[in-house]
Amino acid sequence: MQNKNGEGYKDPTAAKAIRSAVRQEREAERRQRRARNEVKKEYLRQYRNIMLQIKDLRDQERSLREVTMSAPIQQLSDMPKGSTSKSDLSDIMIKYERVQAKIQDKMCEALEKRLEIEDAILDISDPKAAAVLRMRYIELKKWEEIAQKLGYSAKQVQRIHGKGLNLLKM
Repeated sequence: MQNKNGEGYKDPTAAKAIRSAVRQEREAERRQRRARNEVKKEYLRQYRNIMLQIKDLRDQERSLREVTMSAPIQQLSDMPKGSTSKSDLSDIMIKYERVQAKIQDKMCEALEKRLEIEDAILDISDPKAAAVLRMRYIELKKWEEIAQKLGYSAKQVQRIHGKGLNLLKM
C-alpha cells in the first residue's frame, strides 16, 4: 500500500493527506455546484424582476393619472404663450401614454419569460422540487408560505429547493 512507511507500518501522515485531498475535492465540487445554482437562481429570478419593473411602472402610471385628474382646466386662447416652468397637461399625457406602452411591453416580456421558466420547471423529475420552484419563482411566494402550503418546515422547503435547483436543466 502507498500509505505505509518504509518499515511496513501505516503512515498516519499519508492517511491524513489522503483525507485532506478528498475533503478539498468535495469542497471544490460544492463550490462549483453553488456557483451553478446561483446562475440558475438568477435565471429563475428574471420573471420576478420583470414583475417588479411592471409594479414600478404601474405606480408611475397611477401618479401621472392623479396629476392629470387634479390638473386645472386650461383656458384656450389663440394668443401665443411664453415658456413657463409649469408642465403642460399635454406633456403629462404623452408621458402617461409612454408609461402605458412600456407596461404593455413588459407584460409581453413577463409572459414569455414565465412560459420559458415554467417549461424548464416542468422538466424536473421530482414533483415536490418542481412545486417548490414554481411557488417560489412563478407564484412569488415566501419560504414560509410554501412551507405552510406543503406542510413542511421552511428549512425542509429550502432543502427541496436546493434539490430542485440541482435537477433544473438550463
